[in-house]
Amino acid sequence: MIVKSGKAPWREIAMLGTHNLYTFAEAITNVFGFWFDHCFGFYSNFDARKMYDAKEIYELFTDLDDVEHTPGAKGVKKTKVSEVFQEKGKKMLFYFDYGDGWRFLVELKDITEAGIGESYPILLDIYGKDPEQYPPIED
Repeated sequence: MIVKSGKAPWREIAMLGTHNLYTFAEAITNVFGFWFDHCFGFYSNFDARKMYDAKEIYELFTDLDDVEHTPGAKGVKKTKVSEVFQEKGKKMLFYFDYGDGWRFLVELKDITEAGIGESYPILLDIYGKDPEQYPPIED
């Protein structure tokens, strides 16, 4: 998987198809040096203003009790990466922290056999510096 945040930076991550989207989201935030401390979702519509109209929506809100979620959204804890990313070139918007609105383009670049004895996820490649999740507030 290639995970891009705007034009740069980006990260390439190897995931198992059996991992759920929750684990994938945690891997994305980890490789960018973020704290995994906010709700998130995966959307097939890349426009943040229209993401709730997407044909495919997977949100953490759906997995939480007593929390309103987007109608038609599926959860991230029971949805496997291989169910969402079935073919090369598939892209989704990973939207993290609905307050600050971090947007990451996620694209499946290749499907290969898992390495025996490897521990996934694996960070394969890095481009650019990590963005600052909580930049200082200037007066």
